[in-house]
Amino acid sequence: MHPLLFEIGPVAIRSYGVFVAVGFFTAFSLLYSEAKRKNCYPQKILDLELVILVFGLLGARALHVLVNFDFYAKNIPEIFLIWRGG
Repeated sequence: MHPLLFEIGPVAIRSYGVFVAVGFFTAFSLLYSEAKRKNCYPQKILDLELVILVFGLLGARALHVLVNFDFYAKNIPEIFLIWRGG
């Protein structure tokens, strides 16, 4: 598997990110369709999926910063530059 799929200008599209996104959207669509099938508040499921996505990304970034604390303690503004990886 190639780590870098392609680039659009300065933006690099990496295979790991693409497959994580495909996994999230597949799981979310299956959960939504199952909620509709069982008449189980599909709009609330969509809201929950958004909350899961946002807090999952924030938690992943927080863990990355904690694991690499020595670097981020010296480079505090880098904490917020999520497009640089991590």
